[in-house]
Amino acid sequence: MPKIVINIPMDVLEKIVRSYPGLPPGEAIRQYILDSLKGMAPEVKEVRPAAPAQISKEDIGKLQRSIMDLLNPYTAKLDDLSRRLGTIIEILENLVERVANLEGSIKELREGYAAKAEVPHEVKHRERRSALDFLREQKVMFESEITGRIRNRDAFFERLKRGGAIVLELSTERVAVDPEFWEEFKRKLSELSSNLEKDMVRVLGKEGAALLKALMHDAQVYFDATRKKWVLLVKEG
Repeated sequence: MPKIVINIPMDVLEKIVRSYPGLPPGEAIRQYILDSLKGMAPEVKEVRPAAPAQISKEDIGKLQRSIMDLLNPYTAKLDDLSRRLGTIIEILENLVERVANLEGSIKELREGYAAKAEVPHEVKHRERRSALDFLREQKVMFESEITGRIRNRDAFFERLKRGGAIVLELSTERVAVDPEFWEEFKRKLSELSSNLEKDMVRVLGKEGAALLKALMHDAQVYFDATRKKWVLLVKEG
């Protein structure tokens, strides 16, 4: 008996097998062919897949919105992470700049210390400023103004006196005066014909006016209104 090979869709094969229960697939197909020739074969309809559903623009829009709703929380988190990362990068850049500046400052300090270490002892000694140097700049130095800075004030004024400074022993405090300024003060005081404060400052200057007020308070000087002259009573120490 000749053999015939045919290709049958799976759904058709299943229909044929169900039409001939108990027979194997090959026998069921053979019997179906024989019955077809006799006009007795059961009707087998091909099962066609259903047509794909049509998707409208509205459905696409809904789908897009649903996808965006799902993605929005993650997008917000990504934006937040991006901002934080930008802040961290900015902080790191500032730190790098500060470290660079600090390294430069440390280098300058080291170079400065090295330069100072190379200065001979004699030069250092000459650069040290004495109390007389400060007095020469300030012209007048009141004991009340140096109380918190000088511990042994007796030794301080004694050192100034030995150096040639004029030390006035007032009742409330001692006053050290640069010798050149003292001579200038006495000369200008002899020319002053007014006891108005503005005239004192104008003729004697700020330092001279302060010295004159201290002497007036201690009764070491007075203004003779008749002669319009200042009379100095102080004894130079």
